[in-house]
Amino acid sequence: MGVPKASLEWHGSTLVRRIAGLVERAVDGPVVVVRAVDQALPVLPSRFEVVEDIEPDAGPMAGIVAGLLAVGARAQTSFVAATDLALIRPALVRAVVESLTDGYDLSVPETGKRLHLLAAAYSARVIPVAQSMLAGSDRRLSDLVATCSTRIVGEAELLADARLAADDPKLMSLTNLNDVDAYRTAVDLPLPLVTVCRVGPPDRPGNVARSDVRAATLGAAIREAALFSAGMSFVRINGAPAPLEDDEPLVDGDVVELG
Repeated sequence: MGVPKASLEWHGSTLVRRIAGLVERAVDGPVVVVRAVDQALPVLPSRFEVVEDIEPDAGPMAGIVAGLLAVGARAQTSFVAATDLALIRPALVRAVVESLTDGYDLSVPETGKRLHLLAAAYSARVIPVAQSMLAGSDRRLSDLVATCSTRIVGEAELLADARLAADDPKLMSLTNLNDVDAYRTAVDLPLPLVTVCRVGPPDRPGNVARSDVRAATLGAAIREAALFSAGMSFVRINGAPAPLEDDEPLVDGDVVELG
């Protein structure tokens, strides 16, 4: 790409902020951002934990181990996402995590005979295996797949999840932005179509106003809908409480409630 992908602009935000926010919506545990040693990152909300690679220039396996170690005992299953999955949907994250059933160490999506190891679910049991491989010469993620008990989840199985089939039938979530052309193509796609609703007080529930807008972030959606109020005290996305942050990411079909 020529520059660190994490800092690439994405419709008023950055790739790393977008990925972290969308993964956060799909998981119950902490969100850990792994950076290269001394790598500068855009400012992120303090709830996202930032750690460094355990070994410089050791490839993605070192970053995965650093992230899994940081999560520690707080979660037995973690979703590992590359920072260039700009089109990822929370439904994809949930489907992959739920596919990591008993007896497997990894659950890896496969599309077109390509394994997506940086959009996969990892058990904490992977940590000692990966650490041992890092200490030797086998540092390729494909070697980790061959060594661990790995479940390969094909397109048909992924789309058997009704939520994912409705949200992302073409599995665009698994699109990597590997070069400048891919990045520009993705940036030029239509912005997510979202619904913004202004809701009444508890004694008068229901929509006061509603607007359908195209926006990639919460702040942009609120501005486009022109429904902001100085007395606003909460925001919900698809019924779940969400941070009132300008760069909180949105995806197609989101319903934002302001009250």
